[in-house]
Amino acid sequence: MCAVPGLDMRSSNRARMGPLFRQMSISTCTRSAATDLRVFGAKAAPPTEIARLCRMIGDVPGTDLGILIAGLAPDEETAERTLRDLITNASEMASRAAEE
Repeated sequence: MCAVPGLDMRSSNRARMGPLFRQMSISTCTRSAATDLRVFGAKAAPPTEIARLCRMIGDVPGTDLGILIAGLAPDEETAERTLRDLITNASEMASRAAEE
């Protein structure tokens, strides 16, 4: 999971930040993914399905991406669409940066 540098991640602060926190995290993570895609190319391509992503990250101690996603997305279809949108956005950002 991406972190926002300098942001206090305690749950009490996350709750107060609400949508702003989520938007900052999504924006930061999308930029990071775009940088990885630009630098590492296909080696950095993320899985395009939630189940596959969860399997990849499942080996990291203390993580349970499935529970996190279930808490953030109202249903599986929304979660899958959001992942696809994030990948598309990161890919487009990487392409634009490469053209500059």
